[in-house]
Amino acid sequence: EAVKAEDEVADVPIYDRAENPYLAPDGTPSTIGVVGAESSRYQRAINKRTREVLKSRKRSRTDQDLIEGRMDLATAAVVRWHGWENEGKDWPCTPENVRALLSAPHILSQVEEAIEGHQRFFGNASKN
Repeated sequence: EAVKAEDEVADVPIYDRAENPYLAPDGTPSTIGVVGAESSRYQRAINKRTREVLKSRKRSRTDQDLIEGRMDLATAAVVRWHGWENEGKDWPCTPENVRALLSAPHILSQVEEAIEGHQRFFGNASKN
């Protein structure tokens, strides 16, 4: 079955705070593969988060609540990655590890930008 354009994965290079690309051990850029904001995967995450917020009936949200919500949504959009290590060992792309990586604000913002960058997902997206 063909993958819908909005569900295609784009591999995005990630940059450090000095705007240098993170590099994998093999010297290639470290990437994070994400689906776009219109993907069924991301839309399910938005719906789940919305249900949780409505159920909690919290009147006000702390800054940490907002960051956690952003991380939940971004984590849901990450499908794969390349070149990430933890203490010199290969780091599998699991939801827990993705959240740990996204706890760095400069990485979270780049992943969010990629998710929202719809043009990246149509025509130029990498194939699964």
